[in-house]
Amino acid sequence: MRSLTERQRRCLALAASGQHHDAIAKTEYVTPQSVSRILSQAADALGTQGIPQTVAVALITGILNPADITGPHTTTADTYRYTDPDGDHLTAQLVTRRDRPALALRTARADRTTSTAVHIPLTDLPTVLTGIHRFAHTT
Repeated sequence: MRSLTERQRRCLALAASGQHHDAIAKTEYVTPQSVSRILSQAADALGTQGIPQTVAVALITGILNPADITGPHTTTADTYRYTDPDGDHLTAQLVTRRDRPALALRTARADRTTSTAVHIPLTDLPTVLTGIHRFAHTT
């Protein structure tokens, strides 16, 4: 997993805040196509696919701070909630699972037709992120 450039980090924070490529392009003084390329490069650097997954990994690894993100989300001491422009939700929450600290990741479609959840022990997080990175670069 590589780190992000400052521009990649800013664009990702703006996308996480619910801004579309056109709005990010105006803020960053680039074209919407450049925004798409910048966000794609950020996902590649983190070994992820899509904005919600890239945001989640960036938050987990400390590349993004919840305070960097404004807009359709809420943050408390142990929970981060994000809603993408389509209304789909991602929740990351620090929990205790089997007497161990863990990160609970939950996703839910806006129409509530599907949802998923996973609990990752914090001690396993580096291994999980490495696996995601390897997977993203083999597909």
